[in-house]
Amino acid sequence: MRQRYSIALFLIVWFFCIAACTKKEPSERIIEIKDFRNEWLVINYWASWCKPCIKEIPELNKLHQSREDITVVGVNYDGISGQELSRESSKLGIKFPNLLADPSSTLQTSRPVVLPTTMIVDKELKLRNRLIGPQTLESISLSIMEVSKDSGQEKRKKVISP
Repeated sequence: MRQRYSIALFLIVWFFCIAACTKKEPSERIIEIKDFRNEWLVINYWASWCKPCIKEIPELNKLHQSREDITVVGVNYDGISGQELSRESSKLGIKFPNLLADPSSTLQTSRPVVLPTTMIVDKELKLRNRLIGPQTLESISLSIMEVSKDSGQEKRKKVISP
């Protein structure tokens, strides 16, 4: 009898250890803006009722999948989360991750009042540009190229020569 209890206890402990050590699926992982330090970040505010937002999703998907130096993340303007966010993202064909929290306070800027709004954030998590209206892969790439050029000039201005 004692041996049965030992086996049962062992199985219960083993089950809980396996459950506790199992990794969560990527879709369940909470993604925060600080996770993207050291890479260019394109933050897109979207809503399922916004027709221009829906129109630009394929371009944002292309950008996210084609450029290793740029990460696209979405922010649902209505603040939905969990299964509802997963369903809406899937229904609209969004292939990039979504932030659960609005990053505007972290970026020290106001929340957008017009959709779609796309924010370009540099590798130091500094807001570099805000684009209003539907964007394309080319318009976002051009914006990043321009602000990265400006960023390089700012760094050169700060250098003091002997």
